Amino acid sequence: VQAAACPPAAPAPLRSAPLTCAAAPVGRPRGMAEGGEVPDSVALARAVFVECSARGAVEPHDFGPPTGRGLRCTRAVHEGGVLLEVPLVHAVTSELAKAAVLKALGQDSAEEAPEPLGRLTAQDFLCLWLLLEKARGPDSPCAGHIASLPTDCCEMSAAFWPQAALDELINCDALVRLEALREAITEAHARVAGVLSELDASTAAPLEGIFNEAAYSWARCVLNSRQFGASWSDSQEIGALVPALDFLNHSCRLSGVIFNKDTANGTIQVLAGRDFAEGEEAMVSYGRLGNAQLLGERGFAAVDNPEDSAELVMTVRCSELRNPRLLAAWESDDLGWEDDFQWNVPPGPDVQEAEARIILRMNRPLPPPLLALARMESLADSALAEGPVAGLPDAPWGVTCERAVLTQLLRIASAMLGRYSTSQAEDELALKHLREGSEQDAALSAQREMAIVTRMGEKAVFQSMASAAVKRLVACLGLLEGRTEEAIGGSVWWQYLQSKKEELAAGHNRIVGLFQLLQCLPLGSVPATTAQHAGNCLSFFLWLHGLAGCGPAPAKAEGEGMAAWAAEAAEAGREASNDPSGFLPLYFAKLAMWGRYLLAQFAATGAFTLSDMNTMQMEAVSLRSALSWSVPTRGALDELARHAPLLEIGGGNGVWAQLLRDRGVDVLCFDIAVGDSTYGGQVEQGSALMGERCSCVQEGGPEQVPLHPERTLVLMWSDYQGEGSFGLECLSRYTGEHLLLVGEWRGHTLGLVHPWGQSFSEEFQARVETDFEEVSRRSLPCWPLFCDGLSVWKRRQGSGAAGC
Repeated sequence: VQAAACPPAAPAPLRSAPLTCAAAPVGRPRGMAEGGEVPDSVALARAVFVECSARGAVEPHDFGPPTGRGLRCTRAVHEGGVLLEVPLVHAVTSELAKAAVLKALGQDSAEEAPEPLGRLTAQDFLCLWLLLEKARGPDSPCAGHIASLPTDCCEMSAAFWPQAALDELINCDALVRLEALREAITEAHARVAGVLSELDASTAAPLEGIFNEAAYSWARCVLNSRQFGASWSDSQEIGALVPALDFLNHSCRLSGVIFNKDTANGTIQVLAGRDFAEGEEAMVSYGRLGNAQLLGERGFAAVDNPEDSAELVMTVRCSELRNPRLLAAWESDDLGWEDDFQWNVPPGPDVQEAEARIILRMNRPLPPPLLALARMESLADSALAEGPVAGLPDAPWGVTCERAVLTQLLRIASAMLGRYSTSQAEDELALKHLREGSEQDAALSAQREMAIVTRMGEKAVFQSMASAAVKRLVACLGLLEGRTEEAIGGSVWWQYLQSKKEELAAGHNRIVGLFQLLQCLPLGSVPATTAQHAGNCLSFFLWLHGLAGCGPAPAKAEGEGMAAWAAEAAEAGREASNDPSGFLPLYFAKLAMWGRYLLAQFAATGAFTLSDMNTMQMEAVSLRSALSWSVPTRGALDELARHAPLLEIGGGNGVWAQLLRDRGVDVLCFDIAVGDSTYGGQVEQGSALMGERCSCVQEGGPEQVPLHPERTLVLMWSDYQGEGSFGLECLSRYTGEHLLLVGEWRGHTLGLVHPWGQSFSEEFQARVETDFEEVSRRSLPCWPLFCDGLSVWKRRQGSGAAGC
């Protein structure tokens, strides 16, 4: 598969908009803030409502950034209710526009008009009608509507932006689209000018002085951004300009608005597809438009646009054997992508290489045709002959083929991202400066901001493509064969991995190359990329022990989960280090690195090196010993702080206690001396693993509990490897209402050592569950093969103090 940063096919900017499209907002590009609103924009819109007899439950209103002028509900509207209603007599269709233009040129009918006028399109007549009505000024019956329209093309299309703004789109598909749009408008003007030049002077006189390239471009931009598609006749769908409807702003997601033509009453209605509250903005979706299209046809961009897309041009080998399979690449029961695939050069008997154009979308970054073509291209003819002709998107040609295909798609994503001259960090910094208002030219600043957002959207599509390929690679673990019933050498996959040792050794250079590619390849934002690789690392170790699909429960509370924790770790000023504040970044730095390296091994060979995984496990033990057995997060620390004052017994190095103290939380932290075997040899073994203690840790053990009865007891991994009496001794002396526990628990462990986990003894857990009830449980970042969590317990009524 070869990918090229080829220009996308030219858009069709001069066609009618579909029924689901309403006009882009006026005043400034929508979706981004530009500073102040046009002072009289709302007044102009209200004048249009009066002019066209619009009625309903909405009114023009300035919402401020980012949407600006829009339509606000004046009262609550239930689903099915009328939000807005405009008489059809005020809708200007291409048929009406044509009749009006011909009349202005002195022609009674189209049949009697000079032949050159017959070469004008419906869109041409709408443009000429706009120019004629604009020239009439206040005498036009549509004067209010015309006055409410933007006066500058750059407000309606980025194709007319200054070069300083367009420079932000260098090497972007969006720039190619804008250039094609500008060229299409220029060519359309030249064609219409040619037609008008063939008319006699008296016929063309009404257009004298009002038709030129700038004026025609303005009219075209109005149509592209405000034309409403609707079936106003019984024969065909034709475009129309509908006053008041063009004040509906765009929503990238479901807008809850439905359009209806009420023939009986002669109106076009905007109906509520859901309940609307008083004061809420009524919005409409202009269609499945990414920012590249929105910039060109509407003049604005939307942040986090789910419809963002990017184009991929692929060349694939052709042959008598391959051609029918290539042509079947788009024959799938999976609907919704047909418009996103086309052959630029279709397979044929005289074609050596076919060329396909595929649209990648944020919500569909690996469409079936892309996977099908990539799979076929990776196979030799002999292997391809064994595969089916139909059903190509899901043809199971084995895990080796799938790994090769997905690895190649990762390389393609990397190459496509490499064409952009800025990094994600540079884009984010540029946006920050623009939003802080560092530029004096507010309009240019807004345009540059929208261009950068569009550029980031294109990148995000290829990042999403890479992320999806990585997910599919990890899923290939489920296709492997060779698992044994019983664990050998600690793993049910030991025999399989032993059989791959030579292949792993021979593939060292490929593995290193893939690791380096993964180090530089974003799968989304920096935190999202980190979280995905860290999560993959955990999955690989689970697979090794035959526990694929097990592991920590999915995050439920806000702020939980790998993505949220990775974002917390990536906050400014936090660096990976062996001090308490650097523990979370250090955790993600290690797990993400291990995840990338193991993924590179699997992608290249379909296996992992056991010695590497053992080394990672030993380093994890070393890091936990040097800092803390569980990784603290903001959410967990917040939960502990809510129960202050606190008493932590068996605090180890005191990392959690130190972080709480740094927040101003009242906490006392005690631990027994290293080597103390009072509560069992396992405690002595655990203590010996501890690193350097924070200054907040005082010497002491369970005997400290009754000395601080006003404090909530906190225990973390009190019984090393789930054995011993340390935790039980603390609990027997505790009389408080709440109990805070950090570590594994029965039902929240992989059970590799004990069914009750490795943090608290079985006896301790039984006593806790007898005397307390669990109030809440919060998951924590886990090292491979662990299931850490923070649980809050409340003493049961009538249980009394433990041990009494």
